[in-house]
Parts: sequence; C-alpha cells; structure tokens
Amino acid sequence: MKYLLSLILLSTFGFVNAQDIPEQLLHEDKNDPEAKAILDKTKMLYESYKTMEANFTMEIEIPEEDTEVQKGKLIQDGKKFQLSLPDIQIYNDGSTVWTYMNRNKQVQISDAEDIEDSEDFLTPNDILKMYDRGDFYYVLMNVATEGNTPIQQIEFKPKDSDSEYSKMRLTINRKNAQIKRIKIFSKDGSRFTLKINELKTNKTYADNAFKLDTKSLPKDVSVEDLRI
Repeated sequence: MKYLLSLILLSTFGFVNAQDIPEQLLHEDKNDPEAKAILDKTKMLYESYKTMEANFTMEIEIPEEDTEVQKGKLIQDGKKFQLSLPDIQIYNDGSTVWTYMNRNKQVQISDAEDIEDSEDFLTPNDILKMYDRGDFYYVLMNVATEGNTPIQQIEFKPKDSDSEYSKMRLTINRKNAQIKRIKIFSKDGSRFTLKINELKTNKTYADNAFKLDTKSLPKDVSVEDLRI
C-alpha cells in the first residue's frame, strides 16, 4: 500500500524550447535561490486555498513489472482529506483515519496522528512543507514549454542518505504557479508519478465527506480498529 499512499508523480514528457540548467548545485549540496523563489510562490498559493479537490492520474513503474496506471481523486480541507482510488479509499476527519481496501474487503481504523509525520502519504501541501522543513536540496533544472503550457521543473535530493528515494522532480505551471506533476524516483528502481488533471479550490464540503460510515458497508467487510 506504500506506493499508493505516496501519491508521487509522472514520467518525463518531451520538452520544447527547453532551457537546461546544470545539476551542479545538487551535487554540491546547495539550494538554488531561483528554485526557492518559485517554491515560495507556489507554497503561498496552496496555503491560500481553504480546500482543494484534485483529479489525478497515478503511474506506477516497478522494475520487471508492467506499468500500472490508476485514476483517483483527492479532497483536502486542512488536515482532513478523502482519497479515492480503484482499490482503496482513505478518509481522515482530522482525528481518525479509515482505510477501506475494497479488494480485501477490509477496513482499518487508526489515529490520524500516526500518519501526520509519515513519508508514506504526500499531498501537495505536504510536499511543500518538506521543502520548507529543509529535508531536501533543490535546484531549478528546467524551464520549458509542454504544448502551450510554460513549465518549470525543480529537482530535489533528500539530505538523508538513508531515504528510500533518490530524487524527486516537481513540475510547476509557470502561468498559475500550480503543481502539474510530481515524480519520485526510488532507489530500488521504482518510479511513482502523479499528474494533476484538474484542480478545484475553495469548495465547501460536509463533515461526513471525511468520515467512513462502516455500518453502511456490505456485511462481508471486516473492520479492524487499530487504535490503542
């Protein structure tokens, strides 16, 4: 389930009129001031949203396995969120998390605080918080155009040598400062890419959007409460 909760994003597209920027800063373990200015702008934008609803496509590439593509939706309201994918739904109301695994016909209930500091679940806000905490070295690697969309690509390298990720690539729309893609490169050769197809902001959601009513589930679904 780890790859699923990572929500991390899409393979390299063909770049038109690309301006390649040397990787030297990453190898020198320094942060790029130009990249920081872009990230600060994007972080400020996402912090201004009261809520977000993102429709996305996730591509999972694992060595010696067929590439898997899934479509899903993420609704986020502060710390509350609802994540929907073909085989799993996750509801978090800020205090309790319900993980519904359709294929296994199982629900696990846990405390929300157990995942707050986890590297296994990353929303756009979480990714921006990681850069702000200083977990990565980062550099602006590419300024390009995809179709008619001007983009900027920022490459991240984790400071922790024990991290399971070798690098992360963030693609940002230069016109509106929104995140377009995130791609994570794992040290085992796996790659996880998430492309945000549509982003709606500042909608109002009822509290029950972030809760799972286990009583409404089919009778053959088992419910396991992992809270202590």
